[in-house]
Amino acid sequence: MKKLLIIATVILSSTVFAAESGTMMQDGKCNCPMMSEMKMEEMGKMKDSMMANMTPENKKLMQEHIDAIKENRTELKKAMLDEKVDWDKVKKINESTADHRTEMMKLMHDVEKTPVKAAK
Repeated sequence: MKKLLIIATVILSSTVFAAESGTMMQDGKCNCPMMSEMKMEEMGKMKDSMMANMTPENKKLMQEHIDAIKENRTELKKAMLDEKVDWDKVKKINESTADHRTEMMKLMHDVEKTPVKAAK
């Protein structure tokens, strides 16, 4: 009887744990317990401080890369929904996304190297 109770408890607890864990990213939102609202706000503030140090030209370039990545995501979703997936097209879309992300990283690296503007 004790063994049955222990086995049932283990199975129940593992099932509940598995149901709660799910995926880490869902619909573009972080679904992990480690990323609390406070940490998300801190990340937003950090991004805002980096963006404040960008020139208007850099902001425009960054936005163009972000828009291109969003477009690539949409194209990729459409390509993957086809009955027969064109893997060459998928590869080109992924390479394009990687190129845009690389350019964004270069841009952010340059921004981090520039001195921070004094508060007015």
